[in-house]
Amino acid sequence: MARFGLILLSLGGLTIPCWLGCTPAGQQDQDVRSADAAGQQSSSQKKPASPATEKPSAGSATRESGLPEQESAEAVAPLAGLLAKRDPAQDLWKTEVFNEVAGSQLKQLGKLLSHPAEITADELSRLATERVSVTPLRPESLETLYSTAAISVLVQSESPHANSSDPPQTGREALRQAIESLAKPFAGTSNVHTKFKIIRVQTAADHVETDVYFQADGPTSQGIVQQNATWKCRWVQQPASSTDQSSELKLTSITVSDFRESIGSADGQPLLADCSRAVLGANASFDDQLMKSTNHWRRTLEASLGIDVFGHQGLAIGDSNGDGLQDVYVCQAGGVPNRLYVQNADGTARDESARSGLDILDRSRSALFLDLDNDGDQDLVLLLSTSVALFANDGQGKFTLKLSQSVGTVTTLTAADYDNDADLDIYVCGYSAPTGGESAPVPYHDANNGNENRLLSNLGNWQFSDVTQEVGLDQDNTRYSFSASWEDFDNDGDMDLYVANDYGRNCLYRNDHSTTGQFVNIAPQAGVEDLSAGMGASWGDYNNDGLMDLYVSNMFSSAGNRVAYQRQFRTDDDSRTRSDFQRHARGNSLFENAGDGTFRDVTLDANVAMGRWAWGSLFADINNDGWRDLLVTNGMATNEDTDDL
Repeated sequence: MARFGLILLSLGGLTIPCWLGCTPAGQQDQDVRSADAAGQQSSSQKKPASPATEKPSAGSATRESGLPEQESAEAVAPLAGLLAKRDPAQDLWKTEVFNEVAGSQLKQLGKLLSHPAEITADELSRLATERVSVTPLRPESLETLYSTAAISVLVQSESPHANSSDPPQTGREALRQAIESLAKPFAGTSNVHTKFKIIRVQTAADHVETDVYFQADGPTSQGIVQQNATWKCRWVQQPASSTDQSSELKLTSITVSDFRESIGSADGQPLLADCSRAVLGANASFDDQLMKSTNHWRRTLEASLGIDVFGHQGLAIGDSNGDGLQDVYVCQAGGVPNRLYVQNADGTARDESARSGLDILDRSRSALFLDLDNDGDQDLVLLLSTSVALFANDGQGKFTLKLSQSVGTVTTLTAADYDNDADLDIYVCGYSAPTGGESAPVPYHDANNGNENRLLSNLGNWQFSDVTQEVGLDQDNTRYSFSASWEDFDNDGDMDLYVANDYGRNCLYRNDHSTTGQFVNIAPQAGVEDLSAGMGASWGDYNNDGLMDLYVSNMFSSAGNRVAYQRQFRTDDDSRTRSDFQRHARGNSLFENAGDGTFRDVTLDANVAMGRWAWGSLFADINNDGWRDLLVTNGMATNEDTDDL
């Protein structure tokens, strides 16, 4: 089976996990809502702060409520219950209280990687018991999974002989040596960034065990180094030190598994470089508009225009003026114009937004360049807040609005010739139901009360007909859809459709147009419902067997993974419902096409579950080795507040 080695790329401050597709050596050939849903939310699930919910500074809160004194009781009363949940002690989630304390201890351990030769006995005493047991944090038995001039990936050997050569050692001195060994690849740099995510907490009578995702990265003389591993940690309460008898949480053991180490090229350059300013920086709109923060526009524009904090605006790439070069159309929030940047021969791009007629001020969600009238040039489909707009291209890069059709609250769109009549048809993903405002998903983990998706059939001459019900796509069609992707997964000559749905299960519509003229949702039988927070889908033959496989972008939540496995989580639900919530927090999914109309879930075997809060993904052979790799975009609304996501 092909496997993937995880590398994190930094693009303009956005972390993008990249799984390099490769075969094992010798064969030649990435979080909050899951816990929120319980109605038992813990303090680890921090919300972006607002004036009404900011954490009070020390001494500013009342003893009884924990609410800021400067807020009137009338103003904060509706929020009192939610604000109290920021403190897990008040919320009766002992495991989340433990998570905060253990997380603080792990953070201190991570800081030691920057100065391993200077670790003091007191630092070790505060972290671990005298008889702490630790396996090598960087196993001695590493083997090369993948290697090129640009990057090498080392993994922990799985052979029995290798495992026996890395037995646990006992004592604080052993812990010191393990930290020194882990830090060895970072020798010569103090700029080591570490991150720990506690994903599971299990309590016993005399100790607590945690599963922890570990990551460290930093620049070195050998290139950028990144380490990833899973740590199983055992903890007990002991006196802080011989001179300080206050109780402190300490490690009694660390066992390491799934260790991976990636080393970039010796020149220290990342695999991908942010060239945004080099390409677009000569345009006034780059600094005056694109580089302004969301907060800037929220302070400047009326909220009714469609400005929000989430940045749900897409882009389209295509040749807008027929010169053979790819241009980019950037959708924007309401109140600021969309931008068309046309590529120059030297690789830079000029702003042609106004000249093209595409400087639209309406809130825009998604766009596609495609030839809708078969005249040889790229037209534009633009998804606005509640409508889809179609623009005809005159062949010289000037666009004219041909059709605007209301479609309700929507997210994204995709196009394909579903009926093989040589015209491209448009599929629009709906989200919340048109009830006069954002509707809540019910039930949270399997919602089916969203807006309808729509298939618009191209009749020619800029005429489109809503054929959703006619072709059977009205089945399971109110599921808070975020994204859809066309592919002939069964190789029968027509395009099938996969729909990624937020808050629940996804749909795979098999196209039986040649026989019945209908689509049939076969996701349950095919094994690809993937009940989770679906936000994106990508097709690609990851194992080069001639069949198209499916990768689905979901939400990985460390808080959800911790809370959903606790005994007090949703105690009134049956085991199936609890299992559904647990699955909701797992992360992304890779489904291998079995060739018989079904798929195998190979996510864990291929090491591609943890894509963080993943919005979308793309199969692409980024290193030209003949194997499709995975790029995953992720993140959530951020701010200056240290408590935000």
